[in-house]
Amino acid sequence: MPSPTHPWPSTRTTDIAETIHGKQIHDPYRWLEDENSPEVQAWMKSEDDYARGELGKLHGRDELAARMKQLLYYDAISSPIHRGGRFFYSRKHADKEKVVVYWKTGEHGDEKVLFDPNTWSEDGSKGLHGWYPSWDGAHVAYQVSEHNSDETVMHVIDVATGKELDAIVPHVNNGTAGGSVDGTA
Repeated sequence: MPSPTHPWPSTRTTDIAETIHGKQIHDPYRWLEDENSPEVQAWMKSEDDYARGELGKLHGRDELAARMKQLLYYDAISSPIHRGGRFFYSRKHADKEKVVVYWKTGEHGDEKVLFDPNTWSEDGSKGLHGWYPSWDGAHVAYQVSEHNSDETVMHVIDVATGKELDAIVPHVNNGTAGGSVDGTA
């Protein structure tokens, strides 16, 4: 990779230190932890602009991006989960960023969208981090994260009506409930 054509944006440091278990720990970049701060927002934008400028100059980048799109954007369907006469499965669409979760009654029933994470936020910041059909197939619990955080919010949906129950559990660790994004355990 060629050397940068100009130096990257500067990052200010602070003289912050605290004593933890008898050891002094210096944290000169702690100010960057406040992602909502206008200064941090400006720093992130300058870093992003710099990175995009440098990466945009790389030879073969467009060809690599086109090949990655071929490899990563394809149609696929997960194995179904059978619960209480219903089948639940996810479908990856080549033209969508996130999988869509479907259900149908019986093997030959009409396919219905249970939920589509692609519609949860305009900027794509909300995503699905797991879904879990109840044993009788009447409800599905699912975890929603923001900005791909490990901390999620657990929701429960009534399958027959498509309505969300009031049973919302905030601050769920992504790995707490078990299972995976495609609903398998």
